[in-house]
Amino acid sequence: MENNSKDQLLDHVAPCSLLCYSCPGFTRGIICELSSKLHTYFEGFYEFTKKNALEEYKSRADSFKEFDEYLLLFTRPGCNGCRHNPNPESCIPGCFILECTQEQGVDYCGECSLFPCDKVRDIFNPDVYKRWLEGNRRIKEVGIIRYYKEEKDKSHYVDFASNDS
Repeated sequence: MENNSKDQLLDHVAPCSLLCYSCPGFTRGIICELSSKLHTYFEGFYEFTKKNALEEYKSRADSFKEFDEYLLLFTRPGCNGCRHNPNPESCIPGCFILECTQEQGVDYCGECSLFPCDKVRDIFNPDVYKRWLEGNRRIKEVGIIRYYKEEKDKSHYVDFASNDS
């Protein structure tokens, strides 16, 4: 999905700067979309392989069937993003960022004249706080459209991949 306006991005980038778009729990995200497509392409593959493949490949059919069953889990995530979620604390317990940005009249923390504020430290662990700070600094520096373009093809959790915490 190519977004050309800030309004279109409100659905894909949370007020804290995390990209809902690339989260596996987001109902309108890329993981849900690609899992659905991939599941479509696997339709009938298990049965075809069991009936037609060489014996050495038939043993792999069960692995593909199991993989496809996992794909189905990612086609039915349950989060609509905190801007559309009746429970905006679902991602981070105690999160008040959506309410705070609304009170401040901004869409993202990085747009707020009080950014960075210390009250966010209490809801995030140090790694998430660092991600919040860096993401919102970038939004403040380049704007949400460019920030989204820079981030949309990265893993939602890339900053945590090499962390042992």
